[in-house]
Amino acid sequence: DKLDKKYYNDACVYVCTETAFGNISISEESNSSTAVTHWWTEKVLKSFYYKLPLILIGSPFILESCKSLGFKTFDMFWDESYDNEIDNDKRMQMLLGLLNNLSNKSIQEVNDLYYSADMQDILNHNLNTMFILNDKYTSS
Repeated sequence: DKLDKKYYNDACVYVCTETAFGNISISEESNSSTAVTHWWTEKVLKSFYYKLPLILIGSPFILESCKSLGFKTFDMFWDESYDNEIDNDKRMQMLLGLLNNLSNKSIQEVNDLYYSADMQDILNHNLNTMFILNDKYTSS
C-alpha cells in the first residue's frame, strides 16, 4: 500500500482519519466515558513511514497511546489537547479549529514549520521507532 512520491512529497501534514472516532469501551459491561482502549490501525503508521506530521482524527487518547510506544507527537507545533477530549462533538470542533488554523498559514509558513530542525528530528525519530517496534514484534 505504498503511495507514489508525487502525493506525499507535496504534503506537509498527514490528517489521519482513523476507523473509530468515538469512545471504545474496554468491555461491554463498561459504560464509563473514560474507559477507552488505545486501539489504532496501520493508517497511523503511514505518517511515520512517509515522515509527515500527524493530526489524528480518532478516539480519545489515541495520541497518548502512540506516545506510550515511544512515538513523538507534534504538540510543540500545534495544540493537541483534542486528544484528551471525551465529548465527540467537542473533539471534532477542536480538530476543525486546528485544521482551519493550519489552512490559514502561508505556504512559506507551513514549509518553515515542516523543514524546521525540531520537526525533522521528530519525523526521523518516529520512522526509526516504527522500524524498531517492527523488528521487535516480528522477531519474537
